[in-house]
Amino acid sequence: MQEQTESKTGNIIKNMAYILKDQGKNDEALKAIEEARKTYPNDLNLILTQGDIYFKLGETEKFGEIMKQAIKEDPTNHLLFFNLGVISADQKKNEEAKEYYKKAIELKPDYGDAYMNLAVVILDEEKAIVEQMNKNLSDFDAYDALILKQKDVYKRALPYLEKADEFGRSMNTVQKLMNIYGTLSMTEKAKEFTDLYRKLKEQ
Repeated sequence: MQEQTESKTGNIIKNMAYILKDQGKNDEALKAIEEARKTYPNDLNLILTQGDIYFKLGETEKFGEIMKQAIKEDPTNHLLFFNLGVISADQKKNEEAKEYYKKAIELKPDYGDAYMNLAVVILDEEKAIVEQMNKNLSDFDAYDALILKQKDVYKRALPYLEKADEFGRSMNTVQKLMNIYGTLSMTEKAKEFTDLYRKLKEQ
């Protein structure tokens, strides 16, 4: 009888947590979730609800911690790895973000958003290179070396952008590919995507 009572109590608290969250009472919902997790520590829905509230409150570190707990319960869920990639990228932990996005892709090979975000993280490396280029405008050798580094970033991002476009074409994927093909002197591809970009703009 004791187990049954605990189960009923846990369910009531769990339901209260969901109701409070739906009402936007985040602080109260968090307290209810913490209480419910004493009875159901491994309940994935409770864990995800807790994570969702932390995300809405802008508490990204706690959200990241909760996502890691969720992965222990559901290690084949691509969305959980994707979310950790987003949080890591926001915190400028780019190498971590890459690994999480790659894991999401491994679990869901047609995951266009993960390919896109992975490409964006790689392209983020360009910012530091452009800063150096602006400082070396009169040093032609240094500038040329930096251009090569910039092109290397583009080459590494390109396969992921192409996959992002394949699985979820948008103005964004087409525009980025158009620009990169142009920079890398891939003339035919650059023309193809320039024409495609114009058509999409006209729609």
